[in-house]
Amino acid sequence: MLQQFAFTLPDEFDVASAADLQVCNAFILTLPFRLRTGPFFAVPIGESFTAIFRNTLDIPQGTLQEDVDNLLWEGKVFRPREQFFTEALVLDKHPALSPEFRQKFIAFLADSDNNKMPRTEARYFKALESLNDAIVGYHHATKSLFGGTVVERLTAPMFFPRLRYLHTIVCPSGYELSNSEVVEILETRGDRTFTQVEGEFTTGELDDAPADQLDLVQRYTQLHQRFLFYQFALDAKSKMVEQDFVSAILFAVVALEGVHSAVLQMRLDRHMAESITDPDIRTKQVEATAKRLLKDVGTSESLEMTSLLFLDAHERPSEDEMRQCKLGIRIRNEIMHALAKKGQYRLRNRKDRQISDACSSVLKIFEHFAAIVERDTETA
Repeated sequence: MLQQFAFTLPDEFDVASAADLQVCNAFILTLPFRLRTGPFFAVPIGESFTAIFRNTLDIPQGTLQEDVDNLLWEGKVFRPREQFFTEALVLDKHPALSPEFRQKFIAFLADSDNNKMPRTEARYFKALESLNDAIVGYHHATKSLFGGTVVERLTAPMFFPRLRYLHTIVCPSGYELSNSEVVEILETRGDRTFTQVEGEFTTGELDDAPADQLDLVQRYTQLHQRFLFYQFALDAKSKMVEQDFVSAILFAVVALEGVHSAVLQMRLDRHMAESITDPDIRTKQVEATAKRLLKDVGTSESLEMTSLLFLDAHERPSEDEMRQCKLGIRIRNEIMHALAKKGQYRLRNRKDRQISDACSSVLKIFEHFAAIVERDTETA
């Protein structure tokens, strides 16, 4: 059962006499992998959520692989796997409250034996979505795919079994939690122990990521909130590691189509700016033109068209890179449209290595176009 506690912060805060107060929900779980973010790392996500990550087992950047391997042992026994993995606190600063919350909370503080803690709206799925935003941002900033196990977005069946605590925090309006207060919340635990995480475990890439990469996590989190294709690229890479190559190439092409559409619309907007000065009218025209081109021309041809017509020479992928990418798109089409030859699915004749290489080629073009999006959003 999910365990719940209440905090008033700072300790001397008087809820009864406060002119205004802020109520937060804190979702506590242990991730099934390690994010290489150092002992303590916070990522603001929009106006309502913050994802805070803590690694209790410190593995600083540059730790030798031999020393990392030695951490697997505590004396003569294996160290519990969860000690390697990252604790996450997802803070929801704006849960819905009943009008009677303050009164009921004061009564609970005065006599918790005879009064129940008042309920707040626990936005579980928004917390999961925000946590995944931060995980996607982390991956694209660090390019890390391993953290003891494969780094991936959490699904609901992964999130809810690992969710152990839902804490309510009552504090002055606008109050910012200190690191020590976050640690106090994370360490407020019951007697329930964590279960072992199944799956292959590797010690590779457990030391902290470089600081210059971690500095980019918030930017990529914000980019992911604007452009959904980043999560599909992570999904593709996670599936590649799991050797699920069919799923990987489906996700990879979806990611490529998303980033290509973004580049096309950004460059159309730039070209139309001189002739259509009203931004609202221009946006509608850009969206309509892009939709028509993408629908009528097709993915492979429209990629080439965008590269030739809307990218400068130094921005274009090479012809060989585009050719290999087109093979990946063709394999995706064989899967999605059940293409056959002489009664035999064409995909049956594809080797895993060929699908894997094609997926890597698609992701290479994805990264190329994503870099253009990132540059254009910085200068916009």
